[in-house]
Amino acid sequence: MPAQIESAAPAAIRVTMSPVADLGFCLFVVEKRASGTGKGKWTQPWAAALDSEAPELGARIEGFWHDEGYDEWAEFSLIGDAASVLFDDRSTIDWQALERAAARAVPVGALMTEQPDVRDLMARRLRELRDDAGRRTAYFVLLKDFWAFLAPFYARDGRPAALRLAGEIREQLDAGRDVLAILPPNHLAQLERFRPMVEKAERDGRLVIVALGLSGVGSGLLEVPGGMMASYSSETSTNPERRRETAKKIAAQLKVLSDPTRLGLLLMLVHGPRSITDLARSEGLSQPTVSVHVKLLREAGLLESEGRRGQRLYFAPGERVRGLLQGVIDVVQSNCDERC
Repeated sequence: MPAQIESAAPAAIRVTMSPVADLGFCLFVVEKRASGTGKGKWTQPWAAALDSEAPELGARIEGFWHDEGYDEWAEFSLIGDAASVLFDDRSTIDWQALERAAARAVPVGALMTEQPDVRDLMARRLRELRDDAGRRTAYFVLLKDFWAFLAPFYARDGRPAALRLAGEIREQLDAGRDVLAILPPNHLAQLERFRPMVEKAERDGRLVIVALGLSGVGSGLLEVPGGMMASYSSETSTNPERRRETAKKIAAQLKVLSDPTRLGLLLMLVHGPRSITDLARSEGLSQPTVSVHVKLLREAGLLESEGRRGQRLYFAPGERVRGLLQGVIDVVQSNCDERC
């Protein structure tokens, strides 16, 4: 018998898990990492294993749809909704129900959470899968292969994490907390344009909170005919602490470049080795002042030194400087990508 999560939570808000939603989010993760915008953000074990153990599977996912600028596989959620399995919390996926639904006309609905062009794109994808049996077969072969790869990660870590999160959400709802106070502060549902949609879905009894197990720090909001799905993982729910750590990391990396004099010395040392005396003379500074700045640059790992003719010369390898700047970009980018 499939496991069920019992709750006294208000009937207006459903809380569940969903292997279909987890699979759909993982497809999105593969696309985002391939485009480079998700690099550094999704580092959970399954994503790392995909890179090292099954890169050809990742390439197949990346190559199936060729819709530039759209990384999501929302049509899969729409198929799951039409098959009545999108919010099914069983640990397995009912592939027969999904394939039957895809062979019929799948309703797209208003799809209010997406731009109008995305709604048109979903309608085109769904028509293609319905009308082209070969394409539909290839689609489900790919998804089944990907789920077979993900299943061990879901069984070992993902599903238990989703169970815990679903329980925590239900406890908070039972205690009377407002749903927007429960959702992470960086969740799409918190944006001004989406809050009214979420509140209306709650009033209409159409709001479904899906606890994800494999999405890492990602979260999602998707309106389908069967309900408004707000999804996120336990990693996302602890975001404030993670964001503070991110801020500390960025501050530490930028601190070394925060002083114009120190930055000027670094730029000079990129061009070649110089002694403290050379730097002091060129910049019109005292040697003790230059020594302090050089010490900080060395502690940041930006400088190397060598002895030459009784002198200690310092230089900044270009790759070290580029590495620092790229590291800051990667951290900021990964933080920006958390809202998806």
